[in-house]
Amino acid sequence: MPEKITLTLDGREVEAEPDETLWQVAQRYGTKIPHLCWHPAPGYRADGNCRACMVEVEGERVLAASCQRKATAGMKVKTASERARKSRQMVFELLLADQPLREESHDPASKFWDWVDAMHVTPVSRFPKDRRPAADATHSAIAVHLDACINCGLCVRACREVQANDVIGMAYRGHDAKVVFDFDEGMGRSTCVACGECVQVCPTGALMEKGLLDGAGKRVNYETRSVDTLCPYCGVGCQTKVHVKDEKILYVDGRDGPANANRLCVKGRFGFDYVHHPDRLRRPLIRRDGVGKDPNLEIRREDMLQYFREASWEEALAKAALGLKTIHQREGGQAIAGFGSAKGSNEEAYLFQKLIRQGFRTNNVDHCTRLCHASSVAALMEGLNSGAVTAPFTAAKDAECIIVIGARPTENHPVAATFLKNAAVRGAKLIVMDPRGHSQGLARYGSHILQFKPGRDVALLNAMLNVIIAEGMVDIQYVQAHTEGFESLKAKVADFTPEKMEPVCGIAATTIREVARLYARSERSIIFWGMGISQHTHGTDNARCLIALALVTGQIGRPGTGLHPLRGQNNVQGASDAGLIPMVFPDYKSVEDPEVRTRYETFWGVELPPNKGLTVVEIMHAIKDGTIKGMYIMGENPAMSDPDVSHAREALAKLEHLVVQDLFLTETARYADVILPASAHAEKWGTFTNTNRQVQISRPVISPPGEARQDWELIQEIAQRIGLNWAYRDVAEVFGEMTQVMPSLNNITWERLVREDAVTYPCDAPDKPGNEIIFANAFPTASGRAVIVPADLLPPNELPDAEYPLVLTTGRLLEHWHTGSMTRRASNLDSLEPEAIAGLNPRDMEGLGVEAGGLIRVSTRRGEVVLKARADRDVAEGMVFIPFCFAEAAANLLTNPQLDPMGKIPEFKFCACKVEHVEMMAAAE
Repeated sequence: MPEKITLTLDGREVEAEPDETLWQVAQRYGTKIPHLCWHPAPGYRADGNCRACMVEVEGERVLAASCQRKATAGMKVKTASERARKSRQMVFELLLADQPLREESHDPASKFWDWVDAMHVTPVSRFPKDRRPAADATHSAIAVHLDACINCGLCVRACREVQANDVIGMAYRGHDAKVVFDFDEGMGRSTCVACGECVQVCPTGALMEKGLLDGAGKRVNYETRSVDTLCPYCGVGCQTKVHVKDEKILYVDGRDGPANANRLCVKGRFGFDYVHHPDRLRRPLIRRDGVGKDPNLEIRREDMLQYFREASWEEALAKAALGLKTIHQREGGQAIAGFGSAKGSNEEAYLFQKLIRQGFRTNNVDHCTRLCHASSVAALMEGLNSGAVTAPFTAAKDAECIIVIGARPTENHPVAATFLKNAAVRGAKLIVMDPRGHSQGLARYGSHILQFKPGRDVALLNAMLNVIIAEGMVDIQYVQAHTEGFESLKAKVADFTPEKMEPVCGIAATTIREVARLYARSERSIIFWGMGISQHTHGTDNARCLIALALVTGQIGRPGTGLHPLRGQNNVQGASDAGLIPMVFPDYKSVEDPEVRTRYETFWGVELPPNKGLTVVEIMHAIKDGTIKGMYIMGENPAMSDPDVSHAREALAKLEHLVVQDLFLTETARYADVILPASAHAEKWGTFTNTNRQVQISRPVISPPGEARQDWELIQEIAQRIGLNWAYRDVAEVFGEMTQVMPSLNNITWERLVREDAVTYPCDAPDKPGNEIIFANAFPTASGRAVIVPADLLPPNELPDAEYPLVLTTGRLLEHWHTGSMTRRASNLDSLEPEAIAGLNPRDMEGLGVEAGGLIRVSTRRGEVVLKARADRDVAEGMVFIPFCFAEAAANLLTNPQLDPMGKIPEFKFCACKVEHVEMMAAAE
């Protein structure tokens, strides 16, 4: 431990840590020093340009900026001397001269005005008022009023150094210097991604949430309370502080959580108002007698009561339970299935799978992990006997080499992406591998960009393995001590030379060799991947190759190394851990293992089925086949998220009895017999497990609207009505039961989570923080060794041909999430991306005679959609990209339902399609 420094602060002897600044020492000892350009938060460096924090150091001629000046032994510091006080007062007087009057200011409660009050500074007329820029109203979510800007530079550091987006800068010179966005054409016309980091740190109100201001740009909305909770969107698991007035969320700030360090993205900061949308369900609904289910029917909100009638909770719950119970008694458990939700809490996931298994004696229970990372989990379970990440994404800070493959974290996990960009700026080599380009994302930070041919992942990865083995870069000691199956891999990849794979994957042999050497020879290398790896019929093989890369080089189990599939939804990790999967109980214990099954039979008091259940897509087939007659769907939207959704909608319409529990009348709820209005993330207590294995507590911010109820209560109501004697009093009691059957939660209690907000599993003791890096010494397999499984090269299920000559791939947009049921109802997000689009390479658009914004028809063997074309150079020639969030042009009307044989995941990322110019077709007709 380095020795502490002793110095004198305002006449008393204090201690400082090495490299601690005077401001930090003073803060620790309770002395407040004004500051504007300094933001005491992770990722921010002191700039010292505002001079508001000046202190006097004895023996020195000039005052020192306390935010920058480091403490030294024997130093004598005066924070409140007359000289320091007058200097700081002069700074604020000068700044006040250029500010709007307080009664006209944009945010009278800003940090700047707080310091004006604390220092008793009053405006003076001796300084001339500077001319200030006009307001910038070009952005839909952020108001820009540079008349309040003091050029402190915080927004520049927030944008460039913390979020690493490089949009905000200082431009012009001297008296005309000001903050600009890209080329000074307005924030809304810039490449701003609306993360809002600049808004959160701005000390004056020059950058603010538009929703807090009136038409004149003055703040009129103030919170009356604030709640610490979590973001409801992706698997990053950002901690948030939500500010509320009169049961309405006003704005959201980031907190210093282990996954986000105060950072947020556009969804987390501006995507909150879906909870207040008029589409929210407020009373239970029952399908009207005689109203059939048309798979092609679209129901507008204003027409909802033509198809459904409002009901009391007692009637709705009785009908919901009776319909399922009747089918179960008549035809057995295999006629029932349930879809839980990765947007719900761990407790809700646990109760849902328990209800389906204990109440209906079936393992037909699944959720959206089947459509996201099921093949990744299958490969990880096969190789490591663990379905979770081996290291958090923040481990990038320790890595020398980072591979990102089949993922677009700047769009799907933007906060995680900031840590990858920060690592690249620090000097780590960033290798980006993706059939789509990353020109607006990671590419500018990448040392190597490999835009390989779609569906040829195994060719590229096996070629890298070939190089590593052929050139003697295998960590022999690690392989011998910690793995099995290496010789089989060696034999398999021997023929996958880079020269042979170059025409297959489209990457030059020299590049393949270079990145293989870089990954293997770096002291610490880590791999991140997304659904570009998993959503293929060979998705498990893709993941097997990544696991093999880490194992043969020993790049696992140490800081800066590991394997990290970036999990999609906010609780897909936790829902999977809790057993919301048809083949495993909680903690991934096989339902086919007699010993495991006996333990659960004893614990739950019923006989349980010995066979795996059906997965999401298999359940739809079983409905069409007449096997499954009843379903309970909580928070999932298979009528939008399933592949070939025409087939899924036909299946849902065929069900004898469907219970849907959700926030809105989703595309799936249209086929329901009973609809139960549920609670949003902001309305509930619960725990959520993010992609880093961090179990975190979520707190209710507002109450559910109308008669909507808590999801866990509704699951229990159904359970009680089918004969189960459940009597949970609250969510904490459910979590307590989970800890009894889930060793992964050892040493993590509800009380600890309420106290600490987050604990990483596995955790060795109640007073220890949890293990971020796992598998340092052994793997949780029978032998303690990881299993290397070789992969063969298989083509995608459906290749382009003369009729369908292009490749269709699907995914997400930065502004929208999953099927859009939440983000399309978030006003700021929908205004940023309001229309269904298809991304095409500009050369393909030129060949079609289509201009940007022109209508095109995209067709596959399963269906067609009409939507607007968008020129996108990241999309390779011969490829079409469609986001699957737009109900009016549902991408999954087109996708291929063929499954990976092991992970049972559909091939969302590849199918054959054709594109036609709608206007040219109409002219021809």
